[in-house]
This record gives sequence, structure tokens and C-alpha cells, in this order.
Amino acid sequence: MNHLDFYLLREWLGKPVLVPVSVALEIYSREGTLDLMVLRLGAQRYRLSSERLVGGVSLIEEPGGFVQVGGWAGDAVAGKPVDAVVVFASEGYIHETTSFHKPPDVASIYGKGFLYSGFNPFISRELFGPADLDDIRVFALFGDGEFSELSLA
Repeated sequence: MNHLDFYLLREWLGKPVLVPVSVALEIYSREGTLDLMVLRLGAQRYRLSSERLVGGVSLIEEPGGFVQVGGWAGDAVAGKPVDAVVVFASEGYIHETTSFHKPPDVASIYGKGFLYSGFNPFISRELFGPADLDDIRVFALFGDGEFSELSLA
């Protein structure tokens, strides 16, 4: 299990407060087969969905002290972009983005609902520790509590 504790900066009574949040990717297997995969972000647990994800990771690069992870992710059932994209590496949880852009040609192939399904965050290389870029895993989160892993396109 990958696990890393991190903190969110919130405001309480007009003052900034750090709130601890627990993040984990839990993979349960029996006799070498993948039986259940659960992604836990704080109190929210996401269960694996295998049927509804469209998209992929098209770019993992390391420009000048950052790691750039780019691609697109859509919910084929709802006909819209996913709610968030989460990046993990061997060090555990690295980054979450809910900021999306227009990927070229995706809307013309999948429909207008996928217009803002692209992601392309630049993440500080320091957050990855000694992890190699090959250790990066990217997951799409759906608003109803499901997730899927994005493959390298």
C-alpha cells in the first residue's frame, strides 16, 4: 500500500489552519490476481471502475525541476470530463488536479461534453523523491465514488 500523510490549508475563524488528510492507494490481491483496488483520499474512498474511462496519459516529461504529466480523461457513461486526476509515484500521493483544458480533437471525436477533459500539471520534481518517471501512475476520479487508472497512450 502506498501511503502519505499531507495537509490542506484551510481557513477557520479567519485564520489559516493546516488540516491533516490521509491518502492511500490500497491494492488487495489473492493468489496473484487483482481482486479489489481502492483509492482513499481522506475520508473519501473510491472503488475501481473498469468500463467508463476514456482517455490516457500522453506526456510525462521532466522540464527544469518539474514533472509534467499530460493527457485527457473523460467519463464515457456521463459524457463529460472526469472530476479530478490524481498522480501517484513510488513515494505515494503526489498531486491532484481539477483544472482542465481543451485537448486537441477530443471533442470532435467524443462529443462536446469532453471539450475540457485535458490535464497538464507541472509538479515540483522534489515531491517525487527518488522515484523514476516510470514509477508514475495516474488515476481519474469520478464524482460518484469510482476511479480508473489512466494508461500511457
